[in-house]
Amino acid sequence: MIARLSRLAAVSALCLAWVPAPGDPPAQEPDAEAVERGPAITEADLAPYFTSPERTAAASELQAGRARNALRHLPRKPTDSPTKWLKALALRAAERPKAARALFEQLAAQGGPLSDRAMHLAALCAIDEGKTSAAERLLGQVSLRYVDADEVLLERARRTIDLRVAGPRTAAHSARERERQLGPGRSIAPLLLVRRAEMLLDAHRNREALDQLGRIPVASLCHGGCPGDRSAGGFLKAALSALGAFPEQHQPTPDDVAKTPAEPADALACRVRLDQGRALRKEREYSRARVALAQVVLRCAETDVRSRALYVLAQLETINGKETAGPLWEALARKYPQSTLADDAVYNQAVAARRAGDVEKERALLRDLVDHFLGSDLRNDALFRLFWSHWSEGRPRDGLVWLDQLAASPESDGYEEERARYWRARSLLEPQYGETELARSAAREAARTDLAWLVEGRPLTYYGLLARGRLTELDPATAHAIEQAQDRLLQTPAPQSLHAGALGRDPHLHAAIELLRLGLKAEAAREISAVDRSPARSGSDAGHEPLTLIAELYSRAGDLRAAHAVVRTELRGLLRRPASSLALRAAALAYPLAFREQIARVSEGAAVPPDLLQALMREESALDPHALSPTGALGLTQVMPSTARMLARKLKLQGYQTVKLLDPDLNIRIGGAYLGELYARFQHPALALASYNAGPGAVSGWLKVRGSLPLDAFVEEIPLDETRGYVKRCLRSFAAYQFLYSNGRMPALGQTLAAR
Repeated sequence: MIARLSRLAAVSALCLAWVPAPGDPPAQEPDAEAVERGPAITEADLAPYFTSPERTAAASELQAGRARNALRHLPRKPTDSPTKWLKALALRAAERPKAARALFEQLAAQGGPLSDRAMHLAALCAIDEGKTSAAERLLGQVSLRYVDADEVLLERARRTIDLRVAGPRTAAHSARERERQLGPGRSIAPLLLVRRAEMLLDAHRNREALDQLGRIPVASLCHGGCPGDRSAGGFLKAALSALGAFPEQHQPTPDDVAKTPAEPADALACRVRLDQGRALRKEREYSRARVALAQVVLRCAETDVRSRALYVLAQLETINGKETAGPLWEALARKYPQSTLADDAVYNQAVAARRAGDVEKERALLRDLVDHFLGSDLRNDALFRLFWSHWSEGRPRDGLVWLDQLAASPESDGYEEERARYWRARSLLEPQYGETELARSAAREAARTDLAWLVEGRPLTYYGLLARGRLTELDPATAHAIEQAQDRLLQTPAPQSLHAGALGRDPHLHAAIELLRLGLKAEAAREISAVDRSPARSGSDAGHEPLTLIAELYSRAGDLRAAHAVVRTELRGLLRRPASSLALRAAALAYPLAFREQIARVSEGAAVPPDLLQALMREESALDPHALSPTGALGLTQVMPSTARMLARKLKLQGYQTVKLLDPDLNIRIGGAYLGELYARFQHPALALASYNAGPGAVSGWLKVRGSLPLDAFVEEIPLDETRGYVKRCLRSFAAYQFLYSNGRMPALGQTLAAR
C-alpha cells in the first residue's frame, strides 16, 4: 500500500506543477542509554487498596459523610498504612481530632510519598484540639515541596498572629472584629479599580466588571466634543468622520489620513469607557457597546486605547453586517500600522471586500497580509482564503500555489497540511476545460494519494473524515484495505504498563498514585497538577509515554477535563496519528465515554446518534458538569438558561430551576432534546451542530444562500468563525468516537444538503 501511494505521488509530481509539502522529518533515534524510561506503572500499581467488604463499606460511608458509621467497619488498632489512613480520616471527620492526630503522626513518621500530607493533617487536628503550640511544631516540619505548602505557610502565619494579638491563653479576635476596631481604610486609587475591572473582564465576569467600572469617578467623554446626535448611529458617524473613514459613497484613498482629537479627553476616562464597551460587547448589548466605543474613537488620543476601541467597534459592525465595517477596518490598518491589531484589520478588510463582491481587492489585501505579516496568526487563514477565492470562481487549480504554501507552513499539529491536502485533492478531482486524458488520469492519481494519506494517517481529524467519504467514492478497494488495516490496529492489546520516564523521580507523581489507591481523587488531582512535566516535553517520542501516564492518572482521578487537555495540548502529534497501541490509549483518554448510560438513554428518545451527542458534550464543556461559559451557558451541553426553560416546559419537567442544569442527568436530557429537535429539522449532523451553536434561524438563512453547495464547501463558507470552527471540532470528535468505539467504522456524512 505504501509503495503504491509513493508511486502515485511520483506520477502526480511529474504531471502537475505541484511541490507537495515536506513530510515530517525522520525522527532522530535517541541514544538508548540516554533515554530514562523510569518505573513501569502497571494496573496492579494503581489498584485500589480497599477491596474487602469491610474496607469498601468503610470507604463508602466516609465518602457519603457518615464518618461514625465508617468507624464501625474499621479495626480498633489498624496495622497497615492504608487502613490507618482511612481510620485517621474517619476520626477527623467524626470530630475526634486527638485520636486522628495520633494516627496521622504515626503515618508521617513512617515516611513515604504522603508523609507531608500526614504531618499537615496532624497539625490541623492539633488546631481542632486548640493545641496552638503543637500545631506550630507540626506545621514547621512540613516540606516546602508539599503540594499544599502555601496553605501550611498561611496557617503558620495565622498561628503567629493569634499568639501576638491574643497571647497563648486566649483566642484571637476574628478578622471581622479587628477590622471593625481598625476603622475604615484609605480609598482605592481609580487606576487600581480599573485594573481590577480588567481582571474581571479577563475572567469573563462581565457584569461584575461593569458594576466596578460604573463606580469609578471619571469625567464624561462628551464634554466639549460629542455630536448633537447622541444615539449609537450618531456617535458612529462622528467617529468615522474623525478617523477619515467617510460615508459609503466615498472610498478612502491613501491620502485620507485619520484625524487625532484636537482636545483629547481624560486618559483614565477613555480607558474606563473602552472597558465598558468591551464588557457590553461580551454581554451582547451591542447598541450600548457601540455608543461607548464610538466615544472613545472620537474623543481619545492614546494609541493603544483608541486602536483597541476601533477594533472592537469594527468587530461589532462586522457582526451586524453593517457597511461601515470595511471603512473602520481600513481606518485601523492605516492609522495604526504598527499595532498588533493591524493584521486583523487587513484580514477583516479582505472579508468585507469579499462580502461586497470585490474579489480583486480581497486578493490584494490577503497577499499584503501574507507578504508583510509573516508572524501573524492569520497568515495561514489568508493563504487558504486566497485559494478559496479561486475555488469560488470555479477555477480551483489556479489557487493550488497558495495551498502549496499552506501545506508547508511550520505548525505543530498538522491541521494546515490536512486542510491543504484535502482541498488539493478536491481541486484535482474537479474537471478542467481542455484537460487531456493523461493529465486527467494523473490528477486523479494525485488526488487519490492525498485522500489515502488523510484516511490512513489522520483518521481522527475533520479532514480525515471528509477524505474517507471521497476516497470511498473514488477508490472503494483502497478505502476498504485501509479500513481493514485500521480494524487490525484497533484489536491490538493495550499496553500493560506505562513508563514514567524522568517523571518517576517526582514525589508528586508517587503521592498522586497513593492518593488514588486510597480513593482520594480530588487530592490526587492536585498532586498530578503539581508534577513537573518539563522533562517529558523534550519534543521527542520518549516523552509520549510519561505524558500519557499523566493523562491516565487525571482520568482515574475523575478530572476528565484535565486528562483530555493533556492529550490535546501536549500529545497532539500522537493523537493525530493513531498508529500504535500507545496512541490509541492516548486517544481513548482524549475521547472518553463519559456519562455514556445517560447519553444512550437520551439519544434514543431524541433520535440522534449517541456519538454525536457525546461529541457535542466534549466540545461544549470538556465533559465538565459544572462548566459555565462567559455568555451564561451551563453544564455538560452548555445550554442557555432561556432555551433550557423552554425545553423544560416541553418535556414537562416538574420543579425545574436553572441551577439544576449543573446536574448531569437533567442537563443531558435537556441538551439532548434540543439537539434532537435540530437534527429532526435539518436531517444532517453538520447542520444540527451549526444550528446548536449559531441558532436555527441563522442556519436556515445560510442554506437559502448556499444550500446548493456540498457539505465540505458549505462548512468553509459559514460566515461566523466561531461556528465554522465549532462544526469542524464537533465532527472531528464525532469521527473519533465512531473510529475508537465502533471498530474503525466512521460516520457517513452525506455531501448533499437540502434547504430548510
